[in-house]
Amino acid sequence: MSEPATSRDEGRSIPVGIGTAILLFGFILQFFSVRQSLPVEIQIVSAVFVGFTAFLFVVWVWYPPIVHYWGRKRLAGQEDGISRESLGTFQSYVECLRTICMGQGMVTMLYPLQNLKSQNEFSKLPDLNPWIYFTQSLTMQLAGLFNRVEVTKMTFTWAVDTFTYVLSIFNDSVNRLVNEARLIAEQKPVPRAIREDYNTHRQTYIRFLDDYSSFVDGLNKKFRTREITLPGGQPYTETALRPVYAEKPKEL
Repeated sequence: MSEPATSRDEGRSIPVGIGTAILLFGFILQFFSVRQSLPVEIQIVSAVFVGFTAFLFVVWVWYPPIVHYWGRKRLAGQEDGISRESLGTFQSYVECLRTICMGQGMVTMLYPLQNLKSQNEFSKLPDLNPWIYFTQSLTMQLAGLFNRVEVTKMTFTWAVDTFTYVLSIFNDSVNRLVNEARLIAEQKPVPRAIREDYNTHRQTYIRFLDDYSSFVDGLNKKFRTREITLPGGQPYTETALRPVYAEKPKEL
């Protein structure tokens, strides 16, 4: 959804508007200055003409901004509705990442990675626990956010962008550990059970990343976009939500 295009005559020229107002005001003054010398019929016709002209001038000046205001208000209402309709799906992604961080349940790829770090040859791998705690804490906050605030486009897009940022940090920390493990594995192979367990859960995690990325892309097609010009004159389309850039973890 793009911002409504502005027609050429929607924005009224200030010089033209001022000139028209001066001309209309001068005509009104002239009418009242000679009104007493005119026949009653002419006075009535002139008064109707002046009043109708003034009415048209007011409409000419104020109609476009009023229409623009109500158009934006209508679109904002539609986007609030889209946000409310999409909340349940978004919260399912938040809950999914929170579950992934609970690697002790042996149902996510974090469990085999933690087992791998416990092996002597892989003990120097980066510690995931700080990032797991950070991610789990923020996902819990996001899960309960809309129990405290109203669901609008503003609050919803803020929550989605925050979650995208958290997911990016978490994903980067996983990739760093996996990449270092692959380097060590060139000298000392990863135990087969750990490798197979990780590679299996890795596919589930990749599907999660793909589904969430598609979810964000779909919302950006529903929300309004804004065309801006970057320094240097390069055009750029600004979307309501930041796209998801998450490198998929490699196999072990």
